[in-house]
Amino acid sequence: YDDLKSRINNADGIVALLNDKLDNDILHYEGVLFTAQSLGSLIMLQQGNMLMVAQRPIVKGLFDWVCAKKPDINFGACDIFYAAMASLTPRPWGGDPDKGKIIFESLIKKFPNNWLARTAFIRFYLIPMADEDGYKGQRDALENATVLFKKGLNWKPRNKNLSILEIKRMRLYQALALKRFSIIKKFEKDLF
Repeated sequence: YDDLKSRINNADGIVALLNDKLDNDILHYEGVLFTAQSLGSLIMLQQGNMLMVAQRPIVKGLFDWVCAKKPDINFGACDIFYAAMASLTPRPWGGDPDKGKIIFESLIKKFPNNWLARTAFIRFYLIPMADEDGYKGQRDALENATVLFKKGLNWKPRNKNLSILEIKRMRLYQALALKRFSIIKKFEKDLF
C-alpha cells in the first residue's frame, strides 16, 4: 500500500509497479480488481474525507492495470468503473457525464445479462442527472429481469450467447444487481 501511495502522483507509476510485482494471471487480475473496487467503495462512502478522496488515483491506477490486461473482466467491471468515474467526477476535474452515459449504454448492449451494469447506470448517471425517463426504461428492464431470474432458479441453461460456466458466474452478478435494484426501487418516489 505504501508503494502504491508513493506512486500516486506519477501517471504510470501504479501500473509500472503492478507490472513489476505481479504476473499476468487471472488471480492477480481479480485480486487487484477486488482491491480497487473495495478502495473505491470506501472512497464513495467517505466523500467528505479528503484523505480518502485523495486516493482516487490509486483506484484508477489499479483499474488501469487490470483493464489493460483483461478489459472484459467480470462481464464489464472496467466499463462500469470508467462510466461511473466519468459520470460522477465534476467537469473541472475531468468528468464527462455524457461520456459516462455512452459507456454505460454500450456496456448494457455488450453484456445485456449483466444487470449490475443497469443498476450502476441508474445509480451513477440516471439519478444524479435526474433522468426520470431513462430510469423508467432501466426500471422496466430490471423488473423483467427479476421475473426471468426467478424463473431461471430452476436450472435451465439455454442461453445461446453464454457458455454454461459463464451463466453460473453471471448469476452472482444478477443476484447482486436485483438486490441493489430493490433498494433503489424502494426509494424511487424520493429520487425524482
